[in-house]
Amino acid sequence: MSFVNLGVLKKERARLKKKLRLVDAMIEEYSNIDPDLQFEHFLRLDSKVGKVDFDDSFQFEDDFPKKATWLKQVLHLLDRHERFLGNTEMAELLLPYYPEKNVDGLKRRVSVVISDAYKNNKVRGLAKLKISSLPQGFVWGYYKWLDSKNEIIQKHKPIRHEKSPMLWG
Repeated sequence: MSFVNLGVLKKERARLKKKLRLVDAMIEEYSNIDPDLQFEHFLRLDSKVGKVDFDDSFQFEDDFPKKATWLKQVLHLLDRHERFLGNTEMAELLLPYYPEKNVDGLKRRVSVVISDAYKNNKVRGLAKLKISSLPQGFVWGYYKWLDSKNEIIQKHKPIRHEKSPMLWG
């Protein structure tokens, strides 16, 4: 017989919320991609059934630098995804590593860190592009991902990219 009290129930709810945030982030990341496309994920697979084991304690097998600076973590996301990313998307990608935080808080952190790096030339080749007229219409990447006309090379385009970007700054 197992003992259940309010504390146990709250812990279980927090654990399930963490898993749902991860699933939501993965759905958002891959919702605009061809459904038949196989993508590499970074969770340990259950080798017997060949699918993600969501009852696992979320042991990430990727090389995400959780103990590094925020700037190194943001640059890791750019390097790993090899395409331009917006602040919101980066925050959503960080969420599985910071389940105790929310997307808005992570987005503010990403914005502050990457804007500072850009303004103070802390990262060689960091590019900021405006892809819409909205205040959040900027994406981040590297100049090496642009062609000679300063347009994003197809394989480095953001998933939500609709118009031709403009270099900013």
